[in-house]
Amino acid sequence: MEPAKAALDEERGKRQDVEKATQVANEKIHPVVVENHRDAESSREWNPLRRSWKKNGVFSPSLKFIGGEETIILQNRHVEYAKNWHDMSAREVENWHRGSAKIIDKEKEVASCAVMAQASGPPTATGTIDTVAAPQSTANCEQLLLESSPVAPGQQIIANKIADRSNGDTALDSYNRYKEDVKIVKELGLDAYRFSISWPRILPNGSLSGGVNNEGVKYYNNLINELISNGLKPFVTIFHWDLPQSLEDQYGGFLNSHIINDYLDFAEVCFKEFGDRVKHWITFNEPLIFSTMGYASGTLAPGRCTPGTVGNCPIGDSSREPYIVGHNILLAHAAAVKLYRNKYQGSQMGKIGITLATQWYEPMYGTKSNYDAVERALDFSYGWFMDPLTQGDYPFSMRALVGDRLPKFTKEQSALVKGSFDFVGLNYYTASYVYSAPISNGATKNYYADSYTNTTGVRDGIPIGPAVIWLFIYPKGIRDILLYTKTKYNNPVIYITENGVAEANNETLSLQEALKDDTRIYYYRKHLLYVQKAIRGGVDVRGYFAWTLLDDFEWNSGYTIRFGIHYVDYKDGLKRYPKKSAYWFRKFLKRT
Repeated sequence: MEPAKAALDEERGKRQDVEKATQVANEKIHPVVVENHRDAESSREWNPLRRSWKKNGVFSPSLKFIGGEETIILQNRHVEYAKNWHDMSAREVENWHRGSAKIIDKEKEVASCAVMAQASGPPTATGTIDTVAAPQSTANCEQLLLESSPVAPGQQIIANKIADRSNGDTALDSYNRYKEDVKIVKELGLDAYRFSISWPRILPNGSLSGGVNNEGVKYYNNLINELISNGLKPFVTIFHWDLPQSLEDQYGGFLNSHIINDYLDFAEVCFKEFGDRVKHWITFNEPLIFSTMGYASGTLAPGRCTPGTVGNCPIGDSSREPYIVGHNILLAHAAAVKLYRNKYQGSQMGKIGITLATQWYEPMYGTKSNYDAVERALDFSYGWFMDPLTQGDYPFSMRALVGDRLPKFTKEQSALVKGSFDFVGLNYYTASYVYSAPISNGATKNYYADSYTNTTGVRDGIPIGPAVIWLFIYPKGIRDILLYTKTKYNNPVIYITENGVAEANNETLSLQEALKDDTRIYYYRKHLLYVQKAIRGGVDVRGYFAWTLLDDFEWNSGYTIRFGIHYVDYKDGLKRYPKKSAYWFRKFLKRT
């Protein structure tokens, strides 16, 4: 490993300007202290912020970006799981149910703990909803909740399993209730709506040879027309992980380069059928998560990882497959962008980009080793995709540490991928501390070990931020990743395409209690404050989507958690009810 280490030292010397700018942007690290009093950045800072957005020409009173692009809030994933899936997509759902039905006892404890934390009452509020205090977990469950975080050590993974054994066959039934849902968006005072197009709904067999499902095309035409008639702009994601099962069966899906042509055919159907009205296209949502959780940990479909590892997968290779999948996604993305630019963009006048998952990392302690670990952690997550998109190749650290397991771009492929976006969507939820892992020649090779980093949400017994389901609340991280993007990647046009927080689906709560989501208000208010700070720092942020409009079917979590600013009553006809956070957004939009 010595040559690789020397190469990394050389590369760090070339990046001193980036490191310096990033460190200047960062504030001194302080532990987050949760207290039951008015937050320091409450109305004292919030009201001037609203005024500054108007004064500085960032947002108009209707939250429209002065530069011409509308600033938009809110997306939901539930459209992907609407009713009347076709045979092939039904088989895809079955793929999620394969494997053991057993639940690890610790996960049961975590679920019970989350319910206890929610049942104990919302965070203490002082005054209006703009001054909600930071959330707290119950004392008895605090450590267990921290350990259950995806960025904490000791994570337990169950492959090919949905927590509540549910499925997405009906989900929120937006297939039949899209007009009702569009009305909800309109009444909130929002500007746009982000949704994805289900590949198996359009091409049931995955490819053009199997025919186009006209009923699927009709549904999306109806949805798009309904949005436009209500003054809402559609932001459309072409692929959000719902690969047609037939392509997985035929040649292994994204493990095979054949997927590029089939994806290109699917994308062209979308451009041809909907592009006259859709002006913002997103080729892929979070290739990092799809590649790693589907092919390194086996947590998501298709549930592949190295047999005998923590994912308990029957088949896979966690040391190679994530990189192959990520590589094919980049090539499919670039091919779709080339097609759109050459054939459709001139007449349709739209923009096309990609959405990447991001997470911020703080050094465990202020040592050079820890700062180096931050750089590698960013390279192996964000840079894995952003570097090829802007520079035509993977980060140097990945090349040095992964070696020949990382696919190589040809000269033509590099030129095709580089610059293949008009904007980039960033999804941000959380942050963690990171420190260097010891180098061991005998260590098992897999994606999670390749960066030689360890991450944790806790330092010296103190969490990086309030602990909630899936994450730690760390709003400063959204500003930091935005400033990092501006410095390292030449300030691209950015949309925050996902940002949000989940709560446990606690069925013991009354409807009135379930609608009180002060934690969510706290989360959004703080993150929007830091987005504004990034804009003041020169970052070209054009819009923001919250995750999500309605409680939804959340992949392997099923219906056990709730992300929405609207409550969905799964036991009473899927009725929609605005939560306190929905009223907060409506009030916020009226005052800006």
